[in-house]
Order: sequence, then C-alpha cells, then structure tokens
Amino acid sequence: MPPKAGPEAPPMAHIAHKMDGRVRFKVPSKKGDTHFFAAVKERLEKSGKICTIDINPITGSILVTHNTDNDSIVRLAESGKSFKIELKEGKERAKHPHVSNNVVEGFKNLDEKLKSLTDGEIDLPLAAFLALLGAGIYDLARGNFAAPAWYTAFWYALNIFLKSQPDADKVEKVLVPLGMAD
Repeated sequence: MPPKAGPEAPPMAHIAHKMDGRVRFKVPSKKGDTHFFAAVKERLEKSGKICTIDINPITGSILVTHNTDNDSIVRLAESGKSFKIELKEGKERAKHPHVSNNVVEGFKNLDEKLKSLTDGEIDLPLAAFLALLGAGIYDLARGNFAAPAWYTAFWYALNIFLKSQPDADKVEKVLVPLGMAD
C-alpha cells in the first residue's frame, strides 16, 4: 500500500498518461485546491526544461509539455516536493486493464470459438458479414425500401467482408460468381 500523505509530506500523484514531450499528472487529493496547483506550476516553471504547464484544479490534473525525457520531469516534480509519484505500473495496472483490452480479448475469444465450432470455415468477420447481409435481405423482404437500414447493412457487410480478406484472390473468387467482378 502506498504511503499516505501526512501534514508535511507531499501529496500522492500518479501519471495519467505520458508520451515523448508530454506527461499528465493527477493529484486526486488536491482536487479543487487552486493554491496548490498554482504553487506547483510556479515551482516547475523555474526549471527551464518545461515548455508549458497546464493546470486544472477542478480535475486535479497537471499537464506538462517539455523538451527532455519524462523521467527527468518526474524527478523534477518530486525534488521540488510538489508531489510524490505513486507508480501505477506492473501488477496494479494488470489488475485493472482498459475496457478496450477486454473488448478486444472478448472478440478474439469469440472468433476462436466460432472457428473451432465450424472447423475454420467461419470466422467472426464472415459471421458479421452474413448477419448484416441477412438483416438487409430481411428488410427488403418486408418491403422496407425507403429506410436506409437495408443498404447500410449491405454496405457494412461488404466492408467487413472485404477487410477480413487477406488477399485480393479470395475476394475475386467470391465476387465473380456474384457477377460483381470485372
């Protein structure tokens, strides 16, 4: 468990995101404290390594753009006793993966299960293509020519299908019998 900030200890912060020339710190315990963020900005500006500092006391955020490496900025912030960085890497990050990672993994698992159930004949993009194609045909069969749903479904179905094909030869083999190739 990270050490708690005492009356004289600098508050705990974490790196929300970083990339070359830019790092965003979050100091949740100081949200709303305009004096704290103004003081941090003033201390950091004196370094000469920082291009800009954008503070947002409402969100507890400090965005630093700089012309050095991120580790130097972290050391600078900690040496000025502005805040102490709580590392949220490794084990803690693995406990809380991003939602997008979960979604991607879920679709990968679904794709693998679909392939294993169909002996590799149908993958997820093909299933999506067939479902959208079916939805478009269903709309047309109901006489729904005016609504964009059927041709939107066809368009998405075709795009998913074409993007899922590793080479043009496979696409050609499908389009020729449909009368859609040259």
